[in-house]
Amino acid sequence: MASKVLSRHRLQSMAQCAIFAAILCILSPISVPIGPVPISLGAFAVMLTGVVLGWKKGAVSVLVYLVLGLCGLPVFAGWVSGMTALPGPTGGYLWSFLPMAAIIGYLSNKHWENQFYAIVFAALACIPGIIVCYFLGTLQFVLLTGSTWQAALPVCVTPFIPFDCAKAVCAAAIGVPVRTLLQKAGYLR
Repeated sequence: MASKVLSRHRLQSMAQCAIFAAILCILSPISVPIGPVPISLGAFAVMLTGVVLGWKKGAVSVLVYLVLGLCGLPVFAGWVSGMTALPGPTGGYLWSFLPMAAIIGYLSNKHWENQFYAIVFAALACIPGIIVCYFLGTLQFVLLTGSTWQAALPVCVTPFIPFDCAKAVCAAAIGVPVRTLLQKAGYLR
């Protein structure tokens, strides 16, 4: 009996990770090129994944997404695959999705009685993940382009701040109710 329950939970966890890896694969290629670093829905998908699944399953989902891109599927911004994107100047943003999902998942996975407070807290929990994304992405950009941090920040960080704040609010507003419904239905622990 205990092994059947354990098997069911493992199967549910694998399905949840697969579904969110698919969401990442669908949303991440959608982008608007505004310079060397495009605006994409990848960060939104990572935030949503972390908010809904928590840190472990969120990180696994992102890892599956990254592996799919490394295998040659065009799942990164602009429909690019990993062999050209990950070692390139903007590849640090992709690598940073793994700690970003873990941080957001860990910080936002608190239980609140009031749904509004849960959404606000989840949106605020996205900020440290976004900072990690900016740091790791800009670090790889600086190292590979020979740029200075001063020159890279207006290209790699500043234009994205308002968009990423809006993505955090949207991810929290969508993710918290979804997480709550899945928890009430017994699909999330």
